[in-house]
Amino acid sequence: MFRDSRGEIDDITELLTSGEVEIDSVKYLYSYEEDVVATDRVFAFQEINTSSTHLFQLVPTEGEKNSDYQRLLNSLNMQDPKVYRELINTGKSLMERVEGIDIS
Repeated sequence: MFRDSRGEIDDITELLTSGEVEIDSVKYLYSYEEDVVATDRVFAFQEINTSSTHLFQLVPTEGEKNSDYQRLLNSLNMQDPKVYRELINTGKSLMERVEGIDIS
């Protein structure tokens, strides 16, 4: 459960800008923080008709932490298909690596 000025919500992606895309015949819902006001940016994706949302924190690896981070993150065109496709593909790769870790 999450809370914002509108009250409690069950899904954080309800607070984000969202869109749909098809990659390699799989449909995804992707969501992102529209405007960066801190030093990171939220990006999430899930396959359509699944309940598993993958939530990521985007953080620059260069620049001064406050003003440069905001400027760099706000310069990402999150509506550019190249950007959200790359973020989804990188996220999928990370999830596959995590799922392959033996924690027993």
